[in-house]
Amino acid sequence: MERETGKKLKCLKADNDGEYRGPFETYCKMYNIRMIKTPPKTPQLNGVAERMNRTIEEKVRCMLQGVNLPNSLWGEAIKTAVDLINLTPLRPLDGEIPEEVWCKKKASFNHLRVFGCRVFVHIPKDERKKLDDKAKGCIYLGPQRMNLGTDCGIL
Repeated sequence: MERETGKKLKCLKADNDGEYRGPFETYCKMYNIRMIKTPPKTPQLNGVAERMNRTIEEKVRCMLQGVNLPNSLWGEAIKTAVDLINLTPLRPLDGEIPEEVWCKKKASFNHLRVFGCRVFVHIPKDERKKLDDKAKGCIYLGPQRMNLGTDCGIL
Protein backbone atom coordinates (compact mmCIF):
# COMPACT_ATOMS: atom_id res chain seq x y z
CA MET A 1 0.00 0.00 0.00
CA GLU A 2 2.82 2.39 0.90
CA ARG A 3 4.53 1.80 -2.44
CA GLU A 4 1.37 2.39 -4.46
CA THR A 5 0.10 5.46 -2.62
CA GLY A 6 3.26 6.98 -1.23
CA LYS A 7 1.47 7.30 2.12
CA LYS A 8 2.85 5.71 5.26
CA LEU A 9 0.87 2.96 6.98
CA LYS A 10 0.16 4.15 10.52
CA CYS A 11 -2.13 1.55 12.04
CA LEU A 12 -3.08 -2.08 11.49
CA LYS A 13 -5.94 -3.95 13.17
CA ALA A 14 -5.45 -7.69 13.68
CA ASP A 15 -7.44 -10.41 15.41
CA ASN A 16 -4.50 -11.54 17.60
CA ASP A 17 -4.97 -15.09 16.32
CA GLY A 18 -1.27 -15.63 15.71
CA GLU A 19 -0.56 -14.91 12.04
CA TYR A 20 0.65 -11.38 12.83
CA ARG A 21 3.01 -12.33 15.65
CA GLY A 22 6.76 -12.77 15.56
CA PRO A 23 8.67 -11.26 12.61
CA PHE A 24 5.68 -9.25 11.40
CA GLU A 25 5.23 -7.69 14.84
CA THR A 26 8.94 -6.79 14.85
CA TYR A 27 8.54 -5.24 11.39
CA CYS A 28 5.62 -3.10 12.59
CA LYS A 29 7.60 -1.88 15.62
CA MET A 30 10.60 -1.07 13.43
CA TYR A 31 8.48 1.13 11.13
CA ASN A 32 6.28 2.62 13.88
CA ILE A 33 3.12 0.91 12.66
CA ARG A 34 0.66 0.73 15.54
CA MET A 35 -1.01 -2.67 15.90
CA ILE A 36 -4.47 -2.83 17.41
CA LYS A 37 -5.19 -6.38 18.54
CA THR A 38 -8.64 -7.69 19.29
CA PRO A 39 -8.99 -10.66 21.67
CA PRO A 40 -8.51 -14.05 19.99
CA LYS A 41 -11.61 -15.81 18.64
CA THR A 42 -13.74 -12.63 18.66
CA PRO A 43 -14.33 -11.96 14.95
CA GLN A 44 -17.29 -9.74 15.82
CA LEU A 45 -14.79 -7.13 17.06
CA ASN A 46 -13.17 -7.03 13.62
CA GLY A 47 -16.53 -6.57 11.89
CA VAL A 48 -15.91 -5.15 8.42
CA ALA A 49 -12.91 -7.36 7.65
CA GLU A 50 -14.62 -10.50 8.95
CA ARG A 51 -17.76 -9.81 6.93
CA MET A 52 -15.65 -9.36 3.81
CA ASN A 53 -13.80 -12.60 4.57
CA ARG A 54 -17.17 -14.37 4.81
CA THR A 55 -18.35 -12.75 1.55
CA ILE A 56 -15.20 -13.91 -0.25
CA GLU A 57 -15.53 -17.41 1.22
CA GLU A 58 -19.16 -17.69 0.06
CA LYS A 59 -18.28 -16.46 -3.45
CA VAL A 60 -15.46 -19.00 -3.68
CA ARG A 61 -17.69 -21.84 -2.52
CA CYS A 62 -20.33 -20.92 -5.12
CA MET A 63 -17.78 -20.54 -7.91
CA LEU A 64 -16.15 -23.92 -7.27
CA GLN A 65 -19.40 -25.83 -6.72
CA GLY A 66 -21.12 -24.12 -9.65
CA VAL A 67 -18.69 -25.64 -12.14
CA ASN A 68 -17.83 -28.84 -10.19
CA LEU A 69 -14.18 -27.93 -9.56
CA PRO A 70 -12.23 -29.36 -6.60
CA ASN A 71 -11.71 -27.29 -3.45
CA SER A 72 -7.95 -27.50 -4.09
CA LEU A 73 -8.44 -24.65 -6.61
CA TRP A 74 -9.55 -22.27 -3.84
CA GLY A 75 -6.59 -19.93 -4.44
CA GLU A 76 -7.54 -19.24 -8.04
CA ALA A 77 -11.19 -18.80 -7.05
CA ILE A 78 -10.24 -16.33 -4.30
CA LYS A 79 -8.19 -14.21 -6.73
CA THR A 80 -11.14 -14.09 -9.12
CA ALA A 81 -13.68 -13.35 -6.36
CA VAL A 82 -11.58 -10.48 -4.99
CA ASP A 83 -11.07 -9.13 -8.52
CA LEU A 84 -14.86 -9.11 -9.01
CA ILE A 85 -15.42 -7.39 -5.66
CA ASN A 86 -12.88 -4.71 -6.60
CA LEU A 87 -14.80 -4.10 -9.85
CA THR A 88 -18.22 -3.85 -8.18
CA PRO A 89 -19.72 -0.47 -7.17
CA LEU A 90 -19.90 -0.13 -3.37
CA ARG A 91 -22.34 1.85 -1.26
CA PRO A 92 -19.63 3.05 1.21
CA LEU A 93 -17.86 4.59 -1.81
CA ASP A 94 -21.08 6.27 -3.00
CA GLY A 95 -21.44 3.73 -5.80
CA GLU A 96 -17.87 4.11 -7.02
CA ILE A 97 -15.74 1.13 -8.04
CA PRO A 98 -12.88 0.33 -5.59
CA GLU A 99 -10.42 -0.33 -8.43
CA GLU A 100 -11.08 3.13 -9.87
CA VAL A 101 -10.84 4.85 -6.49
CA TRP A 102 -7.55 3.10 -5.67
CA CYS A 103 -5.88 3.49 -9.08
CA LYS A 104 -7.47 6.87 -9.94
CA LYS A 105 -8.26 5.67 -13.48
CA LYS A 106 -11.13 3.99 -15.29
CA ALA A 107 -11.36 0.25 -14.53
CA SER A 108 -11.14 -2.27 -17.36
CA PHE A 109 -13.55 -5.18 -17.61
CA ASN A 110 -11.96 -6.70 -20.71
CA HIS A 111 -10.23 -9.48 -18.77
CA LEU A 112 -13.46 -10.88 -17.29
CA ARG A 113 -14.56 -14.35 -18.40
CA VAL A 114 -16.87 -17.00 -16.94
CA PHE A 115 -15.01 -18.82 -14.14
CA GLY A 116 -14.72 -22.54 -14.93
CA CYS A 117 -15.57 -22.29 -18.64
CA ARG A 118 -13.67 -24.25 -21.27
CA VAL A 119 -10.87 -22.31 -22.97
CA PHE A 120 -8.11 -23.08 -25.43
CA VAL A 121 -4.50 -21.98 -25.12
CA HIS A 122 -2.42 -21.62 -28.29
CA ILE A 123 0.72 -23.73 -28.44
CA PRO A 124 3.49 -21.81 -30.25
CA LYS A 125 4.81 -23.38 -33.45
CA ASP A 126 8.28 -23.94 -32.00
CA GLU A 127 6.79 -26.01 -29.14
CA ARG A 128 4.90 -28.51 -31.31
CA LYS A 129 5.50 -30.94 -34.14
CA LYS A 130 3.91 -30.73 -37.57
CA LEU A 131 0.77 -32.75 -36.77
CA ASP A 132 0.43 -31.87 -33.07
CA ASP A 133 -2.54 -29.90 -31.79
CA LYS A 134 -2.23 -26.13 -32.15
CA ALA A 135 -4.16 -25.53 -28.91
CA LYS A 136 -4.61 -27.16 -25.53
CA GLY A 137 -8.05 -27.38 -23.92
CA CYS A 138 -8.19 -25.99 -20.39
CA ILE A 139 -10.58 -24.68 -17.76
CA TYR A 140 -10.55 -20.94 -17.11
CA LEU A 141 -9.53 -20.26 -13.51
CA GLY A 142 -9.37 -16.46 -13.57
CA PRO A 143 -7.28 -13.70 -15.06
CA GLN A 144 -3.59 -14.48 -15.11
CA ARG A 145 -1.34 -11.46 -15.18
CA MET A 146 1.69 -13.37 -16.39
CA ASN A 147 2.61 -15.39 -19.46
CA LEU A 148 2.05 -19.05 -18.60
CA GLY A 149 2.98 -20.47 -21.99
CA THR A 150 1.10 -23.73 -22.51
CA ASP A 151 0.49 -24.29 -18.76
CA CYS A 152 -3.12 -23.74 -17.86
CA GLY A 153 -5.97 -24.89 -15.70
CA ILE A 154 -7.03 -28.50 -15.34
CA LEU A 155 -9.01 -30.31 -17.98
